[in-house]
Amino acid sequence: MRIATEVTRPLRDYLNSRFGHVLHRLDTVEERLARIEHQLTPATGPATEEPTPLVDDLPDFSHLLHTLRGIELSRMPPGARTMLSAGCANAGYFAWVSANYPGVQRHIGLELYLPEPDDLPPGVEWLKQSVSDMSGVTDGEIDLLFSGQNLEHLFGDDLGGFLLESHRVLREGGLLVVDSPHRQICHALNWTMPEHTIEFTPQEAAELVTLAGFDVESIRGLWLCREPDGTLLPLWSEPGRPLSASEVVRRSTLGQDRADDSFVWWLEARRSARTPDEQGLRKRHAQLFAHSWPERRRRLRRAVGDAFVEDGRSIVRVAAGTAGYPVFGPYLPLPPGEHRATFRLRRNGPASEADEAAVVARVDICGAGTPLAQRELLGVDLPFGVWTDVEVRADVPALLWGGEYRVEATGVAALDVDLDIAVIEPPGSVGPRPISDPPAEPGQPGHVVA
Repeated sequence: MRIATEVTRPLRDYLNSRFGHVLHRLDTVEERLARIEHQLTPATGPATEEPTPLVDDLPDFSHLLHTLRGIELSRMPPGARTMLSAGCANAGYFAWVSANYPGVQRHIGLELYLPEPDDLPPGVEWLKQSVSDMSGVTDGEIDLLFSGQNLEHLFGDDLGGFLLESHRVLREGGLLVVDSPHRQICHALNWTMPEHTIEFTPQEAAELVTLAGFDVESIRGLWLCREPDGTLLPLWSEPGRPLSASEVVRRSTLGQDRADDSFVWWLEARRSARTPDEQGLRKRHAQLFAHSWPERRRRLRRAVGDAFVEDGRSIVRVAAGTAGYPVFGPYLPLPPGEHRATFRLRRNGPASEADEAAVVARVDICGAGTPLAQRELLGVDLPFGVWTDVEVRADVPALLWGGEYRVEATGVAALDVDLDIAVIEPPGSVGPRPISDPPAEPGQPGHVVA
């Protein structure tokens, strides 16, 4: 147990005076680390000095995040008897909550998109409703309302409706708990999820819940992703470089007090007697969306090519003979209606008459893995050494997930791609209705990672 106890001692000391009721969870961690130590200890000598990987017990980042979120559940103030969950996946969700926050006698699950499970545990009620419409719940009957990884999925005016309804159904002094990915960290890591609209920073979340009539009591961080000097940490282990046990504990512990530098923030707020500022809430949400949605569209990726900057613009250059996607992503929801994307391409490298009649690139708008509209570009369509704008229009009949704007190089000719893709979407179908036409802040060129 030498490695196991040394690895967990810093976290145990940190928690000892403040969070004693969760220390028993570290026993399980120590047992797992002890098993790993036993497996790696040579028969004739002490344990190796190399960091101990946790790959066997934490196979991927989602397992780690699930574990950290469960610990946060157990840290919530005890005593709630009636709980409401805004968004719940299945019966296993309620078992997870019960295991980490016992004592709830009545648990209401609010879920619009998924069917009611057949195996709900006792004391659980399932309401097939939007989180912005809690009409099945009476005023002030909820002690604790939990919105886990839900805020970033909301469309239109649902965020404002959710916070206002939360204020209505919670008793005065009742607790609102919300956790969600940190937008600035997501942007820095170029991380995206197809079902997300926009994420929020901890400060923005605190501002919104305050406008809705809540008093913020604490904001904590889950999983440190940025060092004090600004160095960005990878979200999870890289190929051939598994995270050590000590690094997992370090990043889990330090993230607690550094929500601004963590991948997920965890906010707890009390329902006050103040009347919510509905106008201010909806206006601020509209402003945040107008600023953040363009950044969300710029979380692009590349499979081939080299990125560089030319005249202040971000460019990806693909050499002749190289085929693949210099630009794809950002995997976002595509609402119904007409979508337009304008790509800027430039044929580069030695000119060849054979290139003029050959397909040198394809551009498309893609949803759910299927091209919705595509254009093939011959060499003659892209004059050598000149930037050319190419527009693609797609009619989306119904909401699609995983929307992408893609450029495919065929390898026939060298190709430059400007990452500033101009996009026009159907108005008012993803973001909130603007209260006073809030302007979006000036955008930045596309953000691309390999």
